[in-house]
Amino acid sequence: VVAVAVVAAAVYAASLYIHDPSTPTLLGNWGFKYSDVVYGVFYPTFEKPDRWFSRELYVDFAATRSWCPMPYVHYKYEYPPLTGLLWYATTCLGFKVAGSYKPASYREFLDIAARVHYYAQSAVLGASYALLLAYAWRLGMSRRRILLLAALPSVLVYLIYNWDVLAALFATAGLYEYYKKRYARSGVFFGLSAASKLLTVGIPAWLVFELDVQGLRKERNALLAGTLAVAGGAFALVAAASWQGFVDFLQHHASWYCENCIYMIVERDIHSDVHRLSFVGFLVLTWLFMTRSRLLNPCQRLEGYLLLSLYSLVVLNYVFSPQMMLMLAPLSLLLLPGDLLKAYAAADALNAAIILLFFKDADIRRLLGLPVEFNPWTLSSPVQWTAMARNALLLGVMAATALNALARCENAQHSSTALQDLKVN
Repeated sequence: VVAVAVVAAAVYAASLYIHDPSTPTLLGNWGFKYSDVVYGVFYPTFEKPDRWFSRELYVDFAATRSWCPMPYVHYKYEYPPLTGLLWYATTCLGFKVAGSYKPASYREFLDIAARVHYYAQSAVLGASYALLLAYAWRLGMSRRRILLLAALPSVLVYLIYNWDVLAALFATAGLYEYYKKRYARSGVFFGLSAASKLLTVGIPAWLVFELDVQGLRKERNALLAGTLAVAGGAFALVAAASWQGFVDFLQHHASWYCENCIYMIVERDIHSDVHRLSFVGFLVLTWLFMTRSRLLNPCQRLEGYLLLSLYSLVVLNYVFSPQMMLMLAPLSLLLLPGDLLKAYAAADALNAAIILLFFKDADIRRLLGLPVEFNPWTLSSPVQWTAMARNALLLGVMAATALNALARCENAQHSSTALQDLKVN
């Protein structure tokens, strides 16, 4: 426990330092400094009126600095409701603190607010990280694997970057409650996870199917009701508060480009509808395979299906931002056998490198003798070569997991970390 705490504290402190807007940029690489918490959302939202629904309200806020604008309501916000609530709380705190200093310029006001907001967000994300490790232990993860979970390269780079650790925490807590047979409480946690990042909804969706196959209707209904009540209620509140903000949230994600997605190998135009349609097609095929193989092999263990339920929504997605790796980490380290865990660890290292290479794209091209430009979004870039290598490794993990599900029950290669064999604390 002490070793895990020391490693986790060191990783958190390092991540806090390198992303802090007031510290020097590590190695002169903006990839270490960048975060959506500050540079991806805060400054783009409050520096200019472009994302606001009313220019007049933006001008009033910039002039008076006396009230707290709300995501979805006053300006576009691209993340789900629970992160929106957290965002509103920390930005409002930042504005109140900055206002008390009475800075002369609006830019000085924003800089103070940004740093307060950053530290408030960091405290929540750090606490979520610590609780995630605690739940991993409760689920029976070995000390060695918990240490690896605490020190993964992607944790260092993306912990204080976006809000994926929140989704990972609540999904892991939901799984723990599921194995404690507290199904309604499990659904509540899964609902909170989906309200943080929607992609983790694959896990409760599979567990609902699993309970249905087992004929546990009451338990199925409890888990489903908990998930839908929390997640559905959260999104309904956003829609009620601002229909325009809710629609913009949906349109933003529906129209996003192929971000590090595997389909770029086939279709180089990252804005093509081929990527979105391919995701839907492969997702449907994966779930048809999962349900059919589960029904044909009723004695198969749950572990592989849990992995596929989440991997199918993340790895096969037309948007696979590098911070999403944090959602895959807990299940992967809990369930993967040793050989596949090595492949996952390699994929995680490549994933951490994506943002570090992103801002050095032109320099790397020059070093490799390629045409010098800054275009890290397309397959001509070494950034995307790294992303494709990551994707290939994770697809290999998915394929190996799927093949194991195809094996006859008596020949299936069960991992020693199967949840059925774990002593849940």
